[in-house]
Amino acid sequence: MPVKSPLDQLLYFLLGNKLSPYQYTHHAVLLVGGFGYLACSVFNYIFETADIILSYAQLALFVLIMGIWYRSRFHNQYRRMALIFMFLLVLVALPINWVYNAGLAGPTYFLNLCTLAYISVAFRDFGVYRKLGISLAVVIPLILMWLDLTHPELIFSYPDELTRALDLSFSFVVTAGLLLMMMGSYSRRYRLERDKAEHLADQLRILSEQDPLTGLHNRRAMDRYLDSLKGRGAVFSLAILDLDHFKKLNDRFGHSYGDEVLCFYSKELNRVALNNKGLAVRLGGEEFVLLLPMSEEQAVDQIQGLADALCENTLEHGAVTFSAGVVERHEGESRDLLMQRADHLLYAAKDAGRNRIFSQKQQYAETEKMAV
Repeated sequence: MPVKSPLDQLLYFLLGNKLSPYQYTHHAVLLVGGFGYLACSVFNYIFETADIILSYAQLALFVLIMGIWYRSRFHNQYRRMALIFMFLLVLVALPINWVYNAGLAGPTYFLNLCTLAYISVAFRDFGVYRKLGISLAVVIPLILMWLDLTHPELIFSYPDELTRALDLSFSFVVTAGLLLMMMGSYSRRYRLERDKAEHLADQLRILSEQDPLTGLHNRRAMDRYLDSLKGRGAVFSLAILDLDHFKKLNDRFGHSYGDEVLCFYSKELNRVALNNKGLAVRLGGEEFVLLLPMSEEQAVDQIQGLADALCENTLEHGAVTFSAGVVERHEGESRDLLMQRADHLLYAAKDAGRNRIFSQKQQYAETEKMAV
């Protein structure tokens, strides 16, 4: 597993796992929004661009949002905290900002549009709560506008136009930054979702190409591997291997022991494959395939080494032997024909008494020996 950089460790602490893109992005919005309120509180207090009550309210919102982030990030309460944050924005933060920051003349419309965009995108899987949040984000500003027109004395007014221009400029920059951040965050979220989907697809492909008992590749993986060799001129050999008298062993000592033998044999077979950058496959039952990027003679040597290793590692009820047929791929040869040739040699090895490795040359030598 690769070592995470200090930045990756910090982002994981603050935002969580990238494989949970909704939570990851939401935590980023909470942190940026919370510190945005802190910045606005300090700005309004220093430059007196709003009622002092607003500065205290924004400071309180910062504390509340940090609490929401903490509960969501470290107490597995993402959905609940997301809803609380949404209602806090539309029912508390925006009305307070409207009343104490100049109403129609102030920057609350900017913040309202930002909130509306956030709810519409971030709450896509919240069903009726998303619709309610959008409705409130549209209706509440209309109510506040009516309040502004009918009771202007309740709304804070700027002392002069310079203060208004300063506040609107600062609010525009903050809102633009939040919108850009949200767009970037949700763009990253979609990329994270895509990466997650690709990761899951890779995992499913691996599982679909893996034998569940032995962990070796299965027939599907072998076919894909052989198809990938089409058009290449590289030397390549294929061996079909069959454990000798496995059915008798299974009947005599039980299926559990039979599975133990299969797993032990598969481990040794996979070792040979990995050492030679090849592929070990379980076709089914006690039949296996070994694909090796080498000549027929070299493949026979490797498989003979496997047979010797099995004899040295005696299992509870004796050593395991196998029969094998080894062929070297011909240029342009089909997958089926390659398998047929190896299968023919396997059966020849079994007919000759088992515990043999037959290649094209060795079968010829064996036949000559028997004839003499």
